[in-house]
Amino acid sequence: MRYGLYDGKRGVFSVQASVFVPGDTVLTSGSVDGEIRFNLGSKLKLWRVTGFLDTGVAYRGRMNRFRDELRSDTTLGINVSRSVQLLVQSFTVITVGPGRTTAFQGQMTKAELSVLYRFAPRWGVQLGGLATLTGTGVPRERAGVAALWYSF
Repeated sequence: MRYGLYDGKRGVFSVQASVFVPGDTVLTSGSVDGEIRFNLGSKLKLWRVTGFLDTGVAYRGRMNRFRDELRSDTTLGINVSRSVQLLVQSFTVITVGPGRTTAFQGQMTKAELSVLYRFAPRWGVQLGGLATLTGTGVPRERAGVAALWYSF
């Protein structure tokens, strides 16, 4: 659930509460997890270059003796043309508090670089790559990214 706190010429600011249901992945603790997130978004314009900056900071409470997490996600979107946008993203997770040692603990930062091509007014395709930049106790990931966008 997301609630807008500010929506004006300078950008938007909101608070979001999420609940993650049990699953057999590292995304959940095997129990119900909860998260509170603050999101800030702003349009950017520098000379002829336009785009946006979006960032979110969250605290995720994890159950079953997993460590809680501080999370930060940031996206910079740069409009290259009317139909092409460059996306630069970072994703950081830092564990906090006590928890069992068989689960992820420490810190991790991943970066993603991709291009979004809008081939129709409401449709686009995103292609790029993702890599782990830093981390303790995490695999060094390198992955391709592909997504289909629909604007509504």
